[in-house]
Amino acid sequence: MALLGSVPALRRTTRSTGRRRGEKRLGRLALGAVSLGCGIWTTHFIAMIGFSVDGTGVSYDAARTLLRLVVAIAVVACGVFLVG
Repeated sequence: MALLGSVPALRRTTRSTGRRRGEKRLGRLALGAVSLGCGIWTTHFIAMIGFSVDGTGVSYDAARTLLRLVVAIAVVACGVFLVG
């Protein structure tokens, strides 16, 4: 999952570093940030699904889970836009 998220992200980000400026560059950086953020979040979520504690039930709050996805994308976007 990390590979599926990082390859398109790096591809979009490296294509945005050319001579072109403007909307296409910002769009590619944004797509790269979303792709990388989703890849990081998906890897983390798969690890959470595999977590269990004997004798206790594990449940997930949908709102918090989606909020963590948004936070992951936002943090990655800050880094991508700073570097890109």
